[in-house]
Amino acid sequence: MTKIKKISIIVPVYNVEKYLDQCITSIINQSMKELEIILVNDGSTDNSLQICNKYKALDERIMVLDKKNGGLSDARNYGLKYANAEFIGFVDSDDYIDSKFYERLYEGLQNDGVYVAVSSIKRVDDFEDVLYISKYKADGIITNSVAMKSMLTAKGISNSVCNKLFYKKLFDENLFPVGKLYEDEYITYRVVDLSPKIYITSSTAYYYRVNKNGITERKFTERELDRIEASLIRVNYLKNSHYDLVDDGIRYLMYDCLTTLSKMDKYDHKYDKIILNNIRLSLRTYMRGHSSRGAKGFAVVSAISPRLSILMFKTIFKVLMEKK
Repeated sequence: MTKIKKISIIVPVYNVEKYLDQCITSIINQSMKELEIILVNDGSTDNSLQICNKYKALDERIMVLDKKNGGLSDARNYGLKYANAEFIGFVDSDDYIDSKFYERLYEGLQNDGVYVAVSSIKRVDDFEDVLYISKYKADGIITNSVAMKSMLTAKGISNSVCNKLFYKKLFDENLFPVGKLYEDEYITYRVVDLSPKIYITSSTAYYYRVNKNGITERKFTERELDRIEASLIRVNYLKNSHYDLVDDGIRYLMYDCLTTLSKMDKYDHKYDKIILNNIRLSLRTYMRGHSSRGAKGFAVVSAISPRLSILMFKTIFKVLMEKK
């Protein structure tokens, strides 16, 4: 008799043969066994598909879907079509999870009005050294308004979908934006806002691998502007649903503008409309926030001369690297 699957886990896979065994093994070895594991091969050109099929032959809970390359959002959306469980989770194929990750989050979702559960994140390198841990002061249940505010702070709840467990129905009308970078920035807050209450815990963790060939390693392209676009959309959303958080959203927009500037080698005035204009519009609100003097100074310089701010960032970064 086939056991009822409580959680569907979607794993988009693209050219990650180096990390895939660890990722899949961490899911197979979960203390919670009632899982449906959906591996979506997104047109890999290495041995990733063969690795997926190897584990499929070993574990009947695994489903392997093979499709043409369409990007992370497209792979997640494709997996959602095949997910059969009441709850849904996402794991990136170069990351891994604690053995009780889904058991703890599932327990949190048994509380009334809780449709989203959130764990801490441990950022690790290829040697599995922990570089940073995002923890919450206490395990418990918070309102969606508190969660939304936390997601707009640097050390608050992550905007990633990967350290969370959701009721699948929340994604019925909230699919990932195909063709966009920073896809979670477009959707996670909307899904969280649909849950009256949010369960948070630091008793388990999602291990996010940094220094990989991902966003942090990419050279600047115009697609990096998706990050700012997502922030602008969120500010407009907050104006209609959480007006008290609009200032927080504007400060987050400023942060995204400055982060995007810091990735550039040089500034082109064709970006004025989406970068410079938004920095200037956000400046007054940003200066009222709790950012450091250095961050505020960088914001002011950026509002006057984006080119100078890029030069400042590169100079400071070079000095810091030479001190290491």
